[in-house]
Amino acid sequence: MLSIIKEQLQEYIPSIIGVKQSYAVLLPLIEVNGELHILYEVRASHISQPGDVAFPGGKIEPGETSAEAALRETEEELGIPANNIQLLGEMDQIISGSHLIQCFVGEISLTEEQDYTLNEEVARIFTQPLHYFQTHPPQYHELVMAPTLEDDFPYHLIQGGKDYSFRKHTRRIPFYQLDEHQTVLWGFTAELTQRFIELVT
Repeated sequence: MLSIIKEQLQEYIPSIIGVKQSYAVLLPLIEVNGELHILYEVRASHISQPGDVAFPGGKIEPGETSAEAALRETEEELGIPANNIQLLGEMDQIISGSHLIQCFVGEISLTEEQDYTLNEEVARIFTQPLHYFQTHPPQYHELVMAPTLEDDFPYHLIQGGKDYSFRKHTRRIPFYQLDEHQTVLWGFTAELTQRFIELVT
């Protein structure tokens, strides 16, 4: 039996328990007038999280790597050819519920807005200078998420019953006020932006 277990473990590729869907996004860098900017999308009104600021990205499809997914989604959403995107590396990952979000950093060589053909998921794009984030730290607000249990949850099977102390999850969310673009950067996109600034500063 031990030999069978050993063989199975040697062939097994570990994953994160509870993750049902993986996503990949690209943090796009673009040079504007000799200065590095980060490019952002504003999500279209007819898709989830309408009006939110986001990075290009989406689900990782079967048979493709996370890096390939990030590049494919960027090509599709911004309407640019792959040879205009140079992948620079991978950043940290975010777990949200049953979703895993992987973030890559890439440089886009196109500098003119007319070079982009946005698809139906993107309302508009804009860029923000890297130095802005280096000189304007975000404001943080806490989001507290508490478990909601079903009516038939078997309290009688656990120690403490209905008095059991279920753990709440608190997430500190950064907010960047981008007045020039009349929008707010927050949530996962702000978290990844803030982490990137930490890495390069």
